Amino acid sequence: MNRILFAFLFLISLPARADDSQGVFFNSTTGQLQVRTRAGGTKSFTVNRVETVDFSGTTEGTSCGTSTTCTITRQSTAGWVSSVTSGSTAGDYTVNFNPGVWTAVPTCTVTSYTAGNFANYASPSVNSISISTRLDNGTAVSSAHHVVCVGH
Repeated sequence: MNRILFAFLFLISLPARADDSQGVFFNSTTGQLQVRTRAGGTKSFTVNRVETVDFSGTTEGTSCGTSTTCTITRQSTAGWVSSVTSGSTAGDYTVNFNPGVWTAVPTCTVTSYTAGNFANYASPSVNSISISTRLDNGTAVSSAHHVVCVGH
């Protein structure tokens, strides 16, 4: 739904050019908005993709333990996240992206399901992000999370 809304907003911002536009479509394989021209070619525009994932312990909203694979309870596009693993320290997680999902390092936000927990991410790459969850006094704490990443 986010992709469709973004594509629509992008389209209404394009200047109308009856002389060369013959159709617009979103190519989900390349993540590009493509415009077919009268000459039979295409013009491509890279658009940002927005992906979300929620992960927890075996029951949604519960903490994922240490040194284990967490449960992915939902994701916006099936398969964009390959796995979420927890480290040996409580509250440390790695969200692993499937190859080819991002062509550049995404920008992400992380929210803990538990009030009073602060989640931060570090070491972003096209392959993964690392998350650490702490109380306001710095104590490591396990939690379930909601992650949103934007990029291309």
